[in-house]
Amino acid sequence: PSQLGQALGPPEPMLLDTCVIQNVEWVWARMEEEGGGKWTEERVQDLERQFGPQLAEELLALGYLVDHLQWNGFPWLVSASARGEIEHFQGRKQAGILRGWTRLSEAQGDWGIESFRGVAASVLEPSAEVRINPLILRGLGVSSVDEIVADDGPLSVFRDRGDRALIRDALLSGVPAILTTDLRSFWNHREALYDYGLEVWRPEDALTAYEPVWATEAAMLAQRRAEHDAQRRDPP
Repeated sequence: PSQLGQALGPPEPMLLDTCVIQNVEWVWARMEEEGGGKWTEERVQDLERQFGPQLAEELLALGYLVDHLQWNGFPWLVSASARGEIEHFQGRKQAGILRGWTRLSEAQGDWGIESFRGVAASVLEPSAEVRINPLILRGLGVSSVDEIVADDGPLSVFRDRGDRALIRDALLSGVPAILTTDLRSFWNHREALYDYGLEVWRPEDALTAYEPVWATEAAMLAQRRAEHDAQRRDPP
């Protein structure tokens, strides 16, 4: 999915679609179960039977991402448009996904959207006053924010209005990528967003991109520990 060539790691931050928000909440629930952090072969097979091999692979990757990133802060953001879409869901599904959105929203508040340079926080926050750069509208060939998500607008290849609203949020806020487990709409049409400088990633791809970064960090930490232990044994 990446257009970044040999860049180390995936783009950050990523904006989460409602599918991933729901899946992250599912991951938390599994991790809180007894032995939830351990995926035996039998549990993986059960997961594949329940969701199919492709989505099961993405859920497992998402689980590894959550398990690792929870200690250092998530480079993930959620937006007002995603919350608006969730509010149209019904019953227990709405409650569960809204809980996941709230959890992530609070996490990004603690981490600080401002820590991601170039990201306009006002676009993502439900209560914020939004100021739009007119150059972005011009680049999209529209004169208003509403035209971006119109059925015949620049994002018309994405048939779902909720998808178009999320893409709009990413474009207007300066977020470089969307994380999704929707392997149909978002994934199938991801190339339509490349000209706008926006990428679409799956959890499995993100995990693959992060693994060498984490390995490098672990090696550097081990080296610093070894140097520190050596200095303690043989002080100058």
